[in-house]
Amino acid sequence: MSRAIRLIVFMALVLSWSAPKAEALTIIRDFIGGTPPTNSIGGGNLPDIFNAACDYWEARIKDNFTLTLHYLWYTSGFGTSHVLVHQTSTKPYREDEGNIYVNNNNNPLNDSYYLDPNPKLRCGASSYQEVFADLGHGKVNVQRVYGLPPWQGQQTDLYTVLVYEIGHALGFAIQNKGFQASTNGGYIKLTSPRPYAKTRLPLRSDNKGILANLDYINGAASLLGGSFTACQGLDIDDASLAAIAQVENFTNVVYGPTTNRPPSLFMNRTSTNTALSWVGPYGGLYSVQTSSNLATASWTTVNAVEVDYTNSGVCTVTVPLTPGNRFYRLKHK
Repeated sequence: MSRAIRLIVFMALVLSWSAPKAEALTIIRDFIGGTPPTNSIGGGNLPDIFNAACDYWEARIKDNFTLTLHYLWYTSGFGTSHVLVHQTSTKPYREDEGNIYVNNNNNPLNDSYYLDPNPKLRCGASSYQEVFADLGHGKVNVQRVYGLPPWQGQQTDLYTVLVYEIGHALGFAIQNKGFQASTNGGYIKLTSPRPYAKTRLPLRSDNKGILANLDYINGAASLLGGSFTACQGLDIDDASLAAIAQVENFTNVVYGPTTNRPPSLFMNRTSTNTALSWVGPYGGLYSVQTSSNLATASWTTVNAVEVDYTNSGVCTVTVPLTPGNRFYRLKHK
């Protein structure tokens, strides 16, 4: 009788991937309610996703400031939107109260959402890519994009949309006096002490004038560009962070890729081997380790892989099938 072959993928991240603790920016969240749309999928809910998006901004901006945001499901013909309610009367004219209306009209031509059940981890990414551009004063990250699993239909990632809308509340709004004062010939010009000083970030415009959106840079859409594709999620890029820091005069901002989200580990088994793959959302060396018994905590390194962004950040290690139990974990160095 042939021995059964069982392969179990065990995900364990050796480094600490806990979310950074907010220390300065405080976003007070007021959920008003409303009826969720019926054409959303994913199983998540608006308060959890909104809280995760707020936490993400709080982890990025360390300047002391308090912003109150009221948010609700709302029937709109224009998609999800932000409205400035009140801003400070003196420079830097920061918005301190705003509303975010999350569209629930079930019209696929507007917004049809994927509600991530675990928005803080953003698990399930099938690819990860960073795009950089040199606009004359140093190379700037202009896009961080995840390829997410194909969802039913053409749903838009609500988490990405909310991170974007909160960006409007953090200064990137036409009504914001700081934004109005910062636009210079269709650009946001970065100044010291912010990084990339003298860099000019282009703004989108239409026949009515300048929009509160960054334009495409080297063909890439930044988070503040407001262009979202189904089965795709955007993280905050450095260009978007620097633009908001310039408008709001923030000086204590955390740039760089997100480091609190573990990559997802995928398994594809054939008759003779198994391919273990994952997406490395940040550089460095990843080691695949194996054990036949979790109780002994004895792990052996199978292979070590450096993240290759020319392959959309996808890393793959192939291991032979062996009889009995086999556990695998991923270690990041």
